[in-house]
Amino acid sequence: MPLKPTKQQREIIEDKHGLFTVRACPGSGKTFTVAARLNHALKGWPDQHRGIAVASFTNVAWKEIAGYLALEFERPPLGHPHFLGTLDSFINKYVFLPYGHLVMPSKARPVLTGPPHDDHEPIGSWIWWQSQDCNAKGCLLNEFTYDASRNVVRIGYPTMGHKCSVGGRPCTVKKLSFTAKGFATQSDAIVFSVMILKKYPVIAKALAYRFPVLIVDEAQDTSAEQMAIIDLLIENGLGEVMLVGDPDQAIYEWREAEPSLFLHKCSAWKDNSASLSENWRSSNYICQAANQMCSGAISMTAVNPKVADFGIQPSVAGYASDNDIQKIVESFVRECSDAGVAVCDRYALTRSKELVNVIVPGTFPGRLHPWTEDAPLTGPLAHAKYLYDREEFSGAMRLMERIVLTRQRDNGPLSFSKLYPTSDHLACRAEFFSALARLPITAEKTLGIWVQEAQAVVDQMPLLGVDRTLKVKRTSKIAHYPSLHFNMVFGQSTQSAVRRDLSAETVHAAKGTSLDAVLIVLKKKGASGPYYTNLIAKKVGLYECEELRIVYVALTRARRILWLLVPEGDQVTWSSYLGLH
Repeated sequence: MPLKPTKQQREIIEDKHGLFTVRACPGSGKTFTVAARLNHALKGWPDQHRGIAVASFTNVAWKEIAGYLALEFERPPLGHPHFLGTLDSFINKYVFLPYGHLVMPSKARPVLTGPPHDDHEPIGSWIWWQSQDCNAKGCLLNEFTYDASRNVVRIGYPTMGHKCSVGGRPCTVKKLSFTAKGFATQSDAIVFSVMILKKYPVIAKALAYRFPVLIVDEAQDTSAEQMAIIDLLIENGLGEVMLVGDPDQAIYEWREAEPSLFLHKCSAWKDNSASLSENWRSSNYICQAANQMCSGAISMTAVNPKVADFGIQPSVAGYASDNDIQKIVESFVRECSDAGVAVCDRYALTRSKELVNVIVPGTFPGRLHPWTEDAPLTGPLAHAKYLYDREEFSGAMRLMERIVLTRQRDNGPLSFSKLYPTSDHLACRAEFFSALARLPITAEKTLGIWVQEAQAVVDQMPLLGVDRTLKVKRTSKIAHYPSLHFNMVFGQSTQSAVRRDLSAETVHAAKGTSLDAVLIVLKKKGASGPYYTNLIAKKVGLYECEELRIVYVALTRARRILWLLVPEGDQVTWSSYLGLH
């Protein structure tokens, strides 16, 4: 049966117009509300050449919106003249890629490279820095971008010369050379897009006319540059903008997210804004614990009759060793079994892969880089085949294109005219797919065996260039590389692991999910900053501290059972903080 909007949701779906924000608590049906508002707006949409743009922070989020459109509202995939995707892809498609040449040194169409587009490090190995200090730190060119004044800055650091004896000069030289050739990372693309819209307001006006309605999901994760682009569109005529999010769930500051920007919009547009405070995910007990942590702007209420009155309170336990963690995991599993929680709904959530490895030993053996510099084709080709075997064809194709471009590049900017010198693009792409299909499958094969089998096939593939040698490293302190399986090298990006009685993954991987039973495992402190107990003692608010927000996100994934496992001696502090007595 289709979902029926609540009174809170219906106000947002049907009655809100102009510039407004929606603060949505965990489990409030935020994504459904976005999809329902989009569906409502599409009814009788009058224009064939102007559309609605719906953008979210991650691929997972916008695909969830698409899923609601298909399943709940029986709409076909959203196409022209509308847009549904990530905010980055919207900016790339309509601003940076068509107009980047207007503000970059290269006058050719720019080429996006580096994560999330591919795993390419544009200058090759970090050894290319030609500075002992840079080499020792392992700096990568993808870690650098520009500020509004076109100065090279290091992402995630207050200044580019942070603890750097050479003051950042090699970084600047390499980055400028990289940009001059037409390359751009995703961070560069956003910075250059701001420059484009400021310098050429006619482009901003045209885009505001092309998409008179903009809906941004997960708006708490926008960066200053992304929000600046939204502001520039508003200044140039965009009259309807809906920003949806929850600042208490902002956990991407390491990717330049600034939740304060969304809070500022909540304040500036408060007279026309709304909130979703009904939690349809969690029990009363879990909502009460979450309310103890949250900033207080929204006090969530458990309203799902199936779980609201579930009688098991959250609990806090302490550990002194990895062995203690294993024992407490077993106790957690027993409680889940007694409560009838299915194995697929039992999760241990951690702040790091290291703790996932404690819960499911051997999952992440360490940083694995089995590729050698004298056989640079091996790694990207193996990755492309791995994606192909998993039916992730778009990613496999991007890697194949990047492989061929990289191996054929000269001193000028890369362009698809070099990759596809004729107009028969489909024939070229078919050749790439054919090459991937002929390579040996990666499932159940070790790297060593796959390389041996693949070499004979690659020798017959002239499109891959002259030197087609495949090779992996032998043995290091971390692993015997030829014996590794593909999942151990390329599957680590999932940040999750499975054992017979529960699954374990990082909090970032679990964001947006709903789970019957959650065991949160923490250390004394997160990846950065002071100890959790010090933060709690100082009464630091979630809006000030990403590490506490990460715990909040983990806590609010749970429907019925919630355990918190902390270092021995921290139990009392955490219990008091969450109001558990």
